[in-house]
Amino acid sequence: SFCVAMELTAIAIIEKDKTGAVDCAWSYPSIDATTEEILINRSTLHPNGFFFSKHKGAWQYFFTTSSTDVIAGVVQVTLSAISPKFHPEKFSALLEVLSAQYLASASPV
Repeated sequence: SFCVAMELTAIAIIEKDKTGAVDCAWSYPSIDATTEEILINRSTLHPNGFFFSKHKGAWQYFFTTSSTDVIAGVVQVTLSAISPKFHPEKFSALLEVLSAQYLASASPV
């Protein structure tokens, strides 16, 4: 499958609310507190669009977009994927699709 070929380790949804609070709303599989904190901190570095970084041998890919009242009180959503592989083009496309689906349904599944 697509995700197996890319070696997707985890995916997370990070939301920023109207008060500016940022929280990891969902992840699969669950991620440890340190990784969650790193994802939250890095997700606030870029206002919108795709970017990536690396931490301890794992690539972290981010796609951030503004939320328009689909999710009550949420003004920005970042989807993040973690992988040992460097594939920014593939992860950009994947996260953009998943972000659009999440914003349309307000559900990660």
